[in-house]
Amino acid sequence: MIHFNAVPWANAAVVGALLCLGCSSSNLTKASQGGGDAGADNGPGTAGASDIAVGGQPPATEGGAGANAGGDGSVQGAGGAPGTLGATAHGHVDLVQSQIASAFHYTLQGGFVRYADVVAPANGIVCTTSTIGNCLVSACTISDVANPGTPPVGTVLDAGLLTVTGAGASKAVLEFGTGSPKSKQPGYPAVSADKQFFGGGDSIVLVGAGGVDLPAFKAQKLIAPSEIVLTAPACSGASCPDVDRSKDLTVAWTAGGAGNLKASFETVGDTATAYVFCTFEAAAGTGTVPKAALAQLGDTRDGTTTGIELFASENEATFDVANVPTTFSLQTSGIQALMTISK
Repeated sequence: MIHFNAVPWANAAVVGALLCLGCSSSNLTKASQGGGDAGADNGPGTAGASDIAVGGQPPATEGGAGANAGGDGSVQGAGGAPGTLGATAHGHVDLVQSQIASAFHYTLQGGFVRYADVVAPANGIVCTTSTIGNCLVSACTISDVANPGTPPVGTVLDAGLLTVTGAGASKAVLEFGTGSPKSKQPGYPAVSADKQFFGGGDSIVLVGAGGVDLPAFKAQKLIAPSEIVLTAPACSGASCPDVDRSKDLTVAWTAGGAGNLKASFETVGDTATAYVFCTFEAAAGTGTVPKAALAQLGDTRDGTTTGIELFASENEATFDVANVPTTFSLQTSGIQALMTISK
C-alpha cells in the first residue's frame, strides 16, 4: 500500500487519472462529458492515455498551470475572444494534502476555462460514459484515423487572486500569470509546500478577489476531511486483492470525517482505457462498486489485466462565479495500490 504526495491534475503518466488527487467528482463528471478538465494544471504537450480515460478529448500535459479545453492545449489567454453563444465554462480550486509518516505535503491548484459546447473528434479517440450506482464509468477506444479532427479552443479566464486559508498560519494563494517556464500560456501556477495545511475537521476558506474576466466571489467554507483507515479490500504492501469483475466489490473504511470516500480504478491498454470513479458518503463506512462498473475494466499494455486503484477521502462544494460553475475541494492523499483483475 502506498501513500503518496500530491501530483498535478491530469498527470501524463499511465496511471495519471488516479494519481491526480485534484480530480474531484464534479470535475471528472464534466471531463467525461467531453469538455476536458475545468482549468487543469496543464500546458502544451502530448496527451497521456489515462487523461483520455476521463475525458472525451485528450487534455494537454507536461506544462505549467493553466486551463486546457480538453484538446491539444490550444487555449486563448484571458484577453482572447469571448465564448460563442452557448459556450460552457467551468472552474475548480483543489487543495490536496498527503502524509508520509510524520511528514506532510500539500498542493493547491485551480483555474477557470470557457470552451465551445461542440466537441470535435480528436486523434481517433471515442469515449462512452455512464453512471452505474454511485460510480461514473468512462471507457475509451483509441485508433489511428486519417483525419484526427480539430480539438476545441478554450479561453482561460482571470479571476484574480484565489486565497485559501485554514487553521493557524495556513495560507496559500493562486495568482493568475504565466503557467510555468515550460509554457507561455496564461493560467494559475500551482503552489505547494512540505508542511501540514489542515487537520481533519478544520474549517478551510476560499476567497476570490476578482480579475479581468470574473468578479470577486464570497468566501466558500469547507470542513477538511480526515485520512481513512481502509478495512476492505484488505490491501497489504503495494497491492490489494485481485478484483473480480464478475462480483460486486465491497469497500469499507473507518475515519474519513467530513465529505466522501472516493474509490477509483483504472486500466490503460494499447487501444483502450477504462476508468471507474465511485463516491460514497464518508460517514457510511461502506459502499458497493457494482460488477457492471468493474466489467468495463480491461487488458493493459503488457497483455495482462492490471491497473491502479485509489481510495481517498474528499470534501467538496460547488458554487457559481458569475454563472461559471466552480468546484472547491479538499482531499487527503489516500491509499494507492497496484490492481490485478482476476476475471
